[in-house]
Amino acid sequence: MNRTEQEKNRQKKPAPSKKNSGKKRAPQKKGIIRKKSSEEKSNKSLIPLLIILIILLIATLYLTFGESSSFLSSLISKDTEAPPTIERPEIIQTELPSTEEKDDDTFAVTKEVPLTEEESLPEPEATATPAKEMKSRLFFVKVNDEGQISIKSIIRSIPYDTAPLTETMRSLMLGPDRSDLNKGLLNLIPQNSELLSVKISGGTAFLDFNENFRYNSLGFEGYKAQLMQIVYTATEFDSVSNVQILIQGEKLDYLGAEGVYIGAPIDRDYFNTF
Repeated sequence: MNRTEQEKNRQKKPAPSKKNSGKKRAPQKKGIIRKKSSEEKSNKSLIPLLIILIILLIATLYLTFGESSSFLSSLISKDTEAPPTIERPEIIQTELPSTEEKDDDTFAVTKEVPLTEEESLPEPEATATPAKEMKSRLFFVKVNDEGQISIKSIIRSIPYDTAPLTETMRSLMLGPDRSDLNKGLLNLIPQNSELLSVKISGGTAFLDFNENFRYNSLGFEGYKAQLMQIVYTATEFDSVSNVQILIQGEKLDYLGAEGVYIGAPIDRDYFNTF
């Protein structure tokens, strides 16, 4: 082929269409899309960081304002409101006055206190008031500087109903009061001794005690002193000449390991034989 024919063939070739030109530009559009997708991925990776920052901000506000912060509660939920708190009525308790026995001849008086609807107390039982009172002579023990034991008496008012000897002996076993203690008077009747019963027959007072009456830590002198207190106090009554000691309703021959004889009625003269 000559040059003229080649030139003609070139002239016959169609010009590049718009579609072909668009195809040539396609690589440029793909690059733009790739850039946009990378930006979207980077934006998506920032979302967890933003969530963490929001959580840290809420935690900081919680620690700053406390659990009861209205500001924090408004951030968590604006629409929900806490239910109103119902205040319960305060219950006032009334303390009843205690009854204390001041002296032997003083009786406690209870004062009625009005009760509210929320309080209920059982009705107090009626206490029997002794109808009579007498002056009785009680005998206690005094120890001098040389250690010798002697017996001393005091006068005490004894309230009673029908058994003056029983109430007198029980008052004796309670021991001296504060003023008597200041005078040096002592009670050598064993602690926790109890008078179980009293009976008078033919001038003899039968006094029944519990087991604690049998044990005196002071030995022979202690047994002698406790018996003197009992016998001297009981024989102050005109109807009593001597005393028979019983332990749990039984008559024993001796009191304690020291061997103080109690197998027969004892009077005041008995102590002169020691």
